[in-house]
Amino acid sequence: RGVAREGFFEVVPKLVLPLLTWRELESRVCGNAMIDTQALRSITEHNLPGKEKHPLAVKFWSVVEGFTNDDRAALLAFAWGRRRLPPGNKGGMHLKLEILHGRGDEALPEAHTCFFAIDIPNYSTEEVLRQKLLYAIHNCRCIDNDFVARGVALHHGEEALLEER
Repeated sequence: RGVAREGFFEVVPKLVLPLLTWRELESRVCGNAMIDTQALRSITEHNLPGKEKHPLAVKFWSVVEGFTNDDRAALLAFAWGRRRLPPGNKGGMHLKLEILHGRGDEALPEAHTCFFAIDIPNYSTEEVLRQKLLYAIHNCRCIDNDFVARGVALHHGEEALLEER
């Protein structure tokens, strides 16, 4: 209890707490629910030739700027497992964008939540990127093989499970 309290008061000083509304407190602790594209862009590492000037990066940001806030939150969840950026980017997290080589317009983007990274095929058009990215962020709910171990255990222990019934 004491450690959690200490940590809380590091984020929100004890003397300031009574002055905050619940929304201000939520923002201080959880980050802002409104995801600013410029804030997201400012913490992005473009691991691409030519960095943010690479055609894939240009298409990506054009697509993200057209997203709703809900879409941007889903993008964060897809890439990081969280729907908000931490307040003031405490922790120094950086979204990493990389090209997914050897894949065409039929492939989906891939995320690595442990590394806050998205690998994107070098799509032929902005529209293809928009469609594939929206599909991925709204339909790919598993985080980095969350359910693989369960599937393996179930498969290998199938006889034991059937015998127990």
